[in-house]
Amino acid sequence: MYFRELTLDDYDILMQNIRNAFPHKPPHIEERRADYVRRELDKREQGVFVGLFDDNDVLVASMELFEFEMCFKGKLIPLGGTGFVATNFLRKKEKSAKALVEFFTKYFLDRGITIGALYPFNFAFYKKMGFGYATENYMFNLIPGYILNNGDKSNLSYCRPDEEEEVLEFYSKYASITHGMLINKGNDYTRIFRDNQVVVCRINGQITGYLSFRLVPVETHVDKTTDMIVSEMVYQDEETLGQFLTFLASQSDQIERIRLYTTDPYIYYLSDNPDNGLNTAYNNGIQQLAHMCGGSMLKILDLKAYLKQNSTFEEPVHEPVYVKLNIKDSFNKSNNEPVIVKIEGNSIEISENSHFDVKLSGDVSDFTSFAVGAIPLSKQIEYSRLCISDKKWAPLLQRCLGYDKKPVCFSYF
Repeated sequence: MYFRELTLDDYDILMQNIRNAFPHKPPHIEERRADYVRRELDKREQGVFVGLFDDNDVLVASMELFEFEMCFKGKLIPLGGTGFVATNFLRKKEKSAKALVEFFTKYFLDRGITIGALYPFNFAFYKKMGFGYATENYMFNLIPGYILNNGDKSNLSYCRPDEEEEVLEFYSKYASITHGMLINKGNDYTRIFRDNQVVVCRINGQITGYLSFRLVPVETHVDKTTDMIVSEMVYQDEETLGQFLTFLASQSDQIERIRLYTTDPYIYYLSDNPDNGLNTAYNNGIQQLAHMCGGSMLKILDLKAYLKQNSTFEEPVHEPVYVKLNIKDSFNKSNNEPVIVKIEGNSIEISENSHFDVKLSGDVSDFTSFAVGAIPLSKQIEYSRLCISDKKWAPLLQRCLGYDKKPVCFSYF
């Protein structure tokens, strides 16, 4: 078995893998996907396709690898991602996916990248490989007439072609200060603009937010009832949000519901009637408010390298505290050794000291979820996902090793 980068000569067999791994795509989506793969094989605009071949030069499995910038605890760090993971239909259950993730891990560690990301087709499959739950997304299905309306949308306009680059710059600035967000300009343009109409808010000459939307039929056989899908609503201040809400509220004469896609679980507070109309409440509940979906998974690929790369935190620790991290990684043996760290001042450093004040134990998937802020340490301890030798140290570990903001992400790869 061996790996190599794929070229245009591999297009047909690669697409056969991809079509079998991701079937049931509408014709226009299939055409777009094929064009994307052909372009990436030719020019590597976003990532690089690699393939696993057997000794007879047969493509067994394939994936695309990406390098992104991610805002992590207030600073931009490199992030490795993978997508289009696909196995030859004739070669299932031969541990090719394991080989792909092993290659993925080494590929990015060789480049100094200590966190890997993916969007899973199956959470359990990747959790066994050490990836932890990271982000989630919500769809609110709001009635326009009940959305808060302050009566002002005077700074809104449709985005002109000559404003698109400015919108992308606004997104990049927003992403660079928002924990968990990725910057990937090629994908960002497609995500924001393709198939969407885009409204911008401009105050004092500066873009302060954008809203991407498209109109869809409520039922395919009735052409007079329409919903509005708001795939992104990004704003920097309350005034901009208020104008977007006024715009949405003003659609009540034509739009049945606003399908608002968001990472914000509190969006229903923007409506005086947040019932989503699906009538699937339970246990004496009267109304369902939102539809929640899983998002990305992340993994700390090398704990020591990660701690060196992310060695600072905000609130200082005045006396040194030694912490033993007994984090298990059954998938990556090199990431499976206990680490003792010294926490003092505003920094963390690897220690050779055998003494420790507190021990934190668990799987790398659960430690990653805690470390990136997806879940607080107190919950991981409560759920017995992570074990601590003395709970009195949990608040300190939360503030020094964890984060108080959940990661959010719009990008898909």
